[in-house]
Amino acid sequence: MEIFHEKVSYDSPVLAMKVLHADNRCGYDGKWHYHKEIELLVILKGSFEILIEDQAYPLHDSHCLLIGSNELHRDRFKDWDQLEYIILQFDLAQYFDPSSMPYMKLFLECQTPLSQLNYIFHEHPGAKADIIQAVTEIDREMSDSALGFELAVSMLMKRILLTLIRYDTRGILRQPSNPHVLRFKPVLDYIDENLSSKIDASACSRLMNLSYYHFLKAFKQAMNMPFLEYVHFQRIKRAERLLLTEDWNIEEIAAHVGFTHTGHFYRTFKKYNHCSPKQFKQMKLA
Repeated sequence: MEIFHEKVSYDSPVLAMKVLHADNRCGYDGKWHYHKEIELLVILKGSFEILIEDQAYPLHDSHCLLIGSNELHRDRFKDWDQLEYIILQFDLAQYFDPSSMPYMKLFLECQTPLSQLNYIFHEHPGAKADIIQAVTEIDREMSDSALGFELAVSMLMKRILLTLIRYDTRGILRQPSNPHVLRFKPVLDYIDENLSSKIDASACSRLMNLSYYHFLKAFKQAMNMPFLEYVHFQRIKRAERLLLTEDWNIEEIAAHVGFTHTGHFYRTFKKYNHCSPKQFKQMKLA
């Protein structure tokens, strides 16, 4: 099974946003894919199903769905002739200014994928209606491109973020986090892009313009875990995805996520999941 890294081409580079409709599908129909942009999907008419990792989301008229950055997903059981939808794909960082920057850390997804916020649309109909209206208005503004549409879209995006924050009654976004995490975003991106290769703390320290030891200390304070442990954690999360989507043996998966010794991979995987990779796959796909 192939996994595609979708490269999103923005309709508006200034807004870092792409709008998709039922008549301009992205070309990854039914295939596992991911992209760094966050995605908001609104179903206007018809029904189909989205899989995010190993979670299925049935969607019908007037439903919406949130897919976080780099979350693996695909669609299935669709009748495109009967389907109307709007999809927004956007780089979230574009929509934070100095007044809203303190809230950006809530959406960085270092601990929890944003797709876990989809409970909001089931438990809070008012929030779902607000999101659908905002997405519809963004679609209209992007289509019309009237004078000031960039301001309108930016305000509507902040309205969406505010709705998610205020209706997050389970506290998904308010899990304990460190305000210094944002500073390390370039390093987190570097790790995510290089999980298959050797990741050198020295290279990351140079990326942050810090000494090696100062970098390790500051990273641990910001992320609440040592640098190497964070890298291992991200490698295991990538391995979990591969176990569920690829017909590879354990040795191939271990090598693909940067483990040179299979035994080390087994021990690390069991540390985070309390089971072997084979047991994990059996449980998730049962």
